[in-house]
Amino acid sequence: MGRRYQFSKNIAENQAAEILREIRELPNIKQAQLNTAANYLDIETSNRDYVDVMSYAVNLFSKAAEGCTLSFSQFLY
Repeated sequence: MGRRYQFSKNIAENQAAEILREIRELPNIKQAQLNTAANYLDIETSNRDYVDVMSYAVNLFSKAAEGCTLSFSQFLY
């Protein structure tokens, strides 16, 4: 089961590509996908441990996308 996180503002395609590349390099990432048109991140870990992954993602979005924040939206089945 994955999770969807909404981001707080529009981000540029180059920012999205960099964020997605870095997230996909993290250990235990099963899949990660960004939808910049709808402003969301879909993510699934292989071990269902989201604390470390999302802590990193929140900081990454803030840095790479100039203060963009993430908030949980829904579970993905």
